Amino acid sequence: MKRTTLTLVGLVALSVGSATCGTEFPLDSANGPTASTIHVTTNADLTNVHASQSLALMIDATNLILVAPDDTPPPGQETAAVYLEFHLDDETSPPLLVTAATRVSVTIPADTTVGPHDIICRAHQHADGSPTDVMYGLPIDVTSSAPSVPPRAVL
Repeated sequence: MKRTTLTLVGLVALSVGSATCGTEFPLDSANGPTASTIHVTTNADLTNVHASQSLALMIDATNLILVAPDDTPPPGQETAAVYLEFHLDDETSPPLLVTAATRVSVTIPADTTVGPHDIICRAHQHADGSPTDVMYGLPIDVTSSAPSVPPRAVL
């Protein structure tokens, strides 16, 4: 089994004073905004993925306060809380998964075409759902479409 590791680092936007854009995130007073990272590992063979296959992903989110979209952030962390959205190839389609979990299973849609694709994961601000700059792309190669189910015989 091939083990794939991917790490991406992003600086999270920081609102200052009365600025109307951005959200307050952890601040390292000596170095400015704290680098937020998402480290993803999987035991799946990403060069041989099938449509309808579920991929188990393990996520290590550093300097991110993960809170499920339906949960209430801890007191004092309302503006720093984020959740993760997973998409296939672009972020215009509905998400494959929305979660704050660090061990997830993402299912590749049954109608995914054979060829190279990317699983995109982006941290979204809990308060309003807006995307942050912290994201990663996990390249996969879909090698076969979903198996078709033979029709049932009618007696």
